[in-house]
Amino acid sequence: MYRVDTSDPLQKWRWVCPSPKRHSNWRVTDGKFECRSCGRTYDELVNNETGDRVARDEIEFVGPDADSKGQFGKPTVGGR
Repeated sequence: MYRVDTSDPLQKWRWVCPSPKRHSNWRVTDGKFECRSCGRTYDELVNNETGDRVARDEIEFVGPDADSKGQFGKPTVGGR
């Protein structure tokens, strides 16, 4: 399982949507990833360092902004 510390920008934005443009402007809604740039939802993100596609249930978010990229629903911290 991958762990993403939301207080560390390098960890947080290492993950990108699987579209060819690889946007980092995403959030988690209803157990899926929503890319705000594409306007699409995805079941996985891409680790920009390795190129691996990783499913939502394999990524744990920790840190003060973890609720803004939580498992379900809209962001609640920092309006992201």
